[in-house]
Amino acid sequence: LTHLRLGNVYGNPKNRGFIDLVIRSLLKHLVKPITLSNDGQTLRDYIFIDDVINAILAIKNRTTHHGIINLVSGTSYSLRDIVMLIETLIGNQLPITQPAAPLVDELLAIRTSNSLLRNTFGFKIFTPLKSGLEQTLQRYQKELL
Repeated sequence: LTHLRLGNVYGNPKNRGFIDLVIRSLLKHLVKPITLSNDGQTLRDYIFIDDVINAILAIKNRTTHHGIINLVSGTSYSLRDIVMLIETLIGNQLPITQPAAPLVDELLAIRTSNSLLRNTFGFKIFTPLKSGLEQTLQRYQKELL
């Protein structure tokens, strides 16, 4: 049995998560601020949905591995960096607030290795974040606007 552990997938308007929240807020010109704890420095690994599909195809029928394969880009970005990049691509700013107290259960950094994916299955093509977000915005604009 092989278990595929996906990182934070983005790239489709049906995805939900932080990138979806930021894009929808900016495209709809919402003035309601989003809350970022830890001054937005919380780190997460994001992977473009097309990379997930291609990685699954690279693994399919080639694995004798029993265990977990991480489908992640291997690069972490802060939530603040994600917001700033999407703001730049859309040309609009999103109001940001901080919670009065830090969230107790929130992990400050999630970093996951993709070495098994790269070394065992030869999957090394990952869409750069900016390029992935540009493609994501095009998909959102087709669906939402």
